[in-house]
Amino acid sequence: MKAAVVTDFNQAPQYQDFADPVVEPGETEITVLAASVNQVVRAIANGSHYSSDHQLPMIPGVDGVGRTKDGQLVYFNANKPIYGALAEKNSH
Repeated sequence: MKAAVVTDFNQAPQYQDFADPVVEPGETEITVLAASVNQVVRAIANGSHYSSDHQLPMIPGVDGVGRTKDGQLVYFNANKPIYGALAEKNSH
């Protein structure tokens, strides 16, 4: 997939390839339609927010609006370590 990837907390995220997350039981794959870049997302991306686990590389983004495979429009919370909302699946 393509994503805004943080590889250094002192540099801006870079748009690049990133491995797709594994969808675990109880999780749903979401096609991201919109995700915000707010103060919390910025603080996580620079490593200063208390919720940052300081694991790099990582994709910032905490929530968004997306669509499930069956077409349902949903609000989602991106809470999988290193996988935030600022990503899109490659379309092949």
